[in-house]
Order: sequence, then structure tokens, then C-alpha cells
Amino acid sequence: MSVDLSRHSEAGVQSTTAAFRTSPQTLCSMDDEVDFTEMQRDLASQLDRFTNQGSGWTLDNVTSFVVNI
Repeated sequence: MSVDLSRHSEAGVQSTTAAFRTSPQTLCSMDDEVDFTEMQRDLASQLDRFTNQGSGWTLDNVTSFVVNI
């Protein structure tokens, strides 16, 4: 997942991009299910760590979200 973030500082509005990814999931057969809930929690946790450590960054836009199969 790639995102655009911004924050206000003394120099004005700053912008940056960041990318987050989850660990691969191994499926042994077509009957196995992908745990999308776990992937969502993992991405949300990474984004929270990035934005909540006093950085002041806020999420503006998700620019891409790719699922490789």
C-alpha cells in the first residue's frame, strides 16, 4: 500500500509518501482462505506507528493498494 501524508510545520505544509506491506501468506491448496482481516490489521498498525509517534503526519490519500496472487 502506498500513501500520501502531510503535516503542518513552521516551514508550512510538508508532504511525503510512504509504503507499507504485509508478510506473504502461504496457501497450500485452493481451499485455503486468505486472512484479509489480519492483513488489514497489520497495515493499520504500521500506519498508526508511522503517524502516532509525535510525527504529526496525517493520511491524505491511498495512492495504490496491490494484492499479489
